[in-house]
Amino acid sequence: EYGEISMQIKISVTTDTTHHTYEKLGSDVEKVFINGIEHYITQNGNMTRISWIAGNIECSILCSMGAEEAYKIINSIYER
Repeated sequence: EYGEISMQIKISVTTDTTHHTYEKLGSDVEKVFINGIEHYITQNGNMTRISWIAGNIECSILCSMGAEEAYKIINSIYER
C-alpha cells in the first residue's frame, strides 16, 4: 500500500516540433503503445514519469507510484 501519493500533471500545446526533454537517472525507458500512441515510462528514485505526445499536445504525469500503477493510469486515460 501507499502512504501519501503525489501526482503532477502537465499538458502543453506546442505550435512547432519542439518538445520537452526529461532527465532520468539510471533506469531504462519502457515504451508502451496504447490507442496508437507511444507512451514512455521512466523511474527516478521513488517517482515515476509517464510522458507522451499526441499531435501538437505533449503530456506528462509525474507520480509517486510504481510502474505497475503507471500502466493502470495510462489505460484509464483511454477508458470510455
